[in-house]
Formats: sequence, C-alpha cells, structure tokens
Amino acid sequence: MKRILLVCGSGLYTSRALGQRVSKALDESGLRGSYEIALGKASDAAEEAVNFDLCITTTTLDGDCACPVVNGTCFLLGRDVWQTVEQIVEILS
Repeated sequence: MKRILLVCGSGLYTSRALGQRVSKALDESGLRGSYEIALGKASDAAEEAVNFDLCITTTTLDGDCACPVVNGTCFLLGRDVWQTVEQIVEILS
C-alpha cells in the first residue's frame, strides 16, 4: 500500500478538496485500492514525509521532504491534471 501525504497551508479545506480530486483521478488510472491518503499542513510536511511515498502539495513547503513532491495545484484548477496523474503513477510504480 502506497502512502500519499496531501498538503495545503493549514491542512483543512484545501487538502480535503485536493484529496477527493486526487482519489478520483488515481482510481480512474487503475490505482484503486493501492494507496492511502493522509492530510497535512505545510509546516509539518518535511517532518511527516519520512512516513510517506509521495507528497502532493498546493503550497511551498518548509524544509526538504524525504519523499518525492508533486505540485497538486492543477487538481484545484482543473488544468493539466492528467499530466500530473501520469507523474504520480510513475512515482508510485
């Protein structure tokens, strides 16, 4: 099971909306059941990232992450989503 950390500024509304959209896109890409998502705050991401395979963020992160980081703003804007999904699938494979 791959672990994905979704990060926004406060870890509340934006990351929840991001989570729904990421889940839908990954499920449509054939990854249903192969990942789990956790929500987090940008200020905690570098510390928490050691426990994850991927971090998807909509903001700038404080510090370095121990896992790959993908900009997830496209999921909120609805532009270039599939290009980012391909990148995520490659990282998780």
